[in-house]
Amino acid sequence: MSFDIDKLAEKTGNLLIDPVYDTNWCDMPAEIKLECIGKLELEERTPIQKLEFLFYILKIGIFDKCSITFNDPVLKEFKNYTGKISAKNIGFSECDNEMVVALLQKMNTGVESIEIHLEWSDQIDYNFNDILAISQVQNAKYWFVHFFQQNDCIYKVAQILIDQNSKIGFNFLMSLYCTNGSFEEFLDHFADRIVSENDRRVRIRTNNPDRHILLEHGRNDFNREVEFSRLMVISAEMKESEYNDNYNEWMRKMNYY
Repeated sequence: MSFDIDKLAEKTGNLLIDPVYDTNWCDMPAEIKLECIGKLELEERTPIQKLEFLFYILKIGIFDKCSITFNDPVLKEFKNYTGKISAKNIGFSECDNEMVVALLQKMNTGVESIEIHLEWSDQIDYNFNDILAISQVQNAKYWFVHFFQQNDCIYKVAQILIDQNSKIGFNFLMSLYCTNGSFEEFLDHFADRIVSENDRRVRIRTNNPDRHILLEHGRNDFNREVEFSRLMVISAEMKESEYNDNYNEWMRKMNYY
């Protein structure tokens, strides 16, 4: 292998790359890329080839699910990707707000669900206004946030849904670690909007007379330390008899492992 590399280096050593391209790597002609890569050592060459191949796959692929993790060695390079990503479902694990927003903005239309996992970090602070301002999020059916640790996030998201006049059918599901009081904070914040309530549900008015927001919450036998909450934008005409009383059905959606 080293003999082949030495021969290649000798063969290409006198090549001139002219003109100098002041542009993105992905925009360079293929023959220029080949000459550049050929001059690199094997260890330097492999990451570039992998990254270029990844961007090519992202450009042409249509994915059922795209998963992004914080320790992915090429994660920081995603900010340099100028194309669009087509995926029905996208998931983030321990990614910061900047990365989540940047990648969601690169998504094509047609995203059905978005998941954010925070099981191992309590230091990440998300700007839900930034995330919910993205059209791909507004048009998704489900947005999951797993193992968040801020009690006030439920009513804050509900307020954003009200302010943005979110579409009927949007679902926001969240699991909160070892927490109490999020339901009570929601009741206090929207006391003047409450239409109906019991110990597991509360329904509030929005600024649009055609739609309401329904909050459901509870715990299941799988993990009693986790509180599950679901916000749904529903029609104002929806009757209580139409509610789905099978709480375990939607809470199981949150148990991704």
